[in-house]
Amino acid sequence: MEIEAAILALAPEAPLERPTHRSNPLFQRGELSRYALDVLREADEPLSMRDIADKMLARKGHETEGEALREHTRNRLSSVLAVLNAQGRVQKVGAWNRWRWCALKNLTFSRVAS
Repeated sequence: MEIEAAILALAPEAPLERPTHRSNPLFQRGELSRYALDVLREADEPLSMRDIADKMLARKGHETEGEALREHTRNRLSSVLAVLNAQGRVQKVGAWNRWRWCALKNLTFSRVAS
């Protein structure tokens, strides 16, 4: 933002492109996080990103959509889950190449007997 302000101060007529929100044509703003949390809360076990996206698309009645839209949904879901993770609402479990996601209410912690 500071760079844009400096450019406008030097050249007010300079055309600057504003960043745009990349929306998903199937989900309204805010729906991805709500659907993701609903799917994770109802799951009996941690789910992969692909599983979460597929279940969300099925709930919306779009389970037969093309692979490009499914990939776009997974990419947006990745961003949404990162925000929910930072907020402490979901957690990643497993190894880095096989991460699964779960809602925090579904986590169970077992104590190791000493």
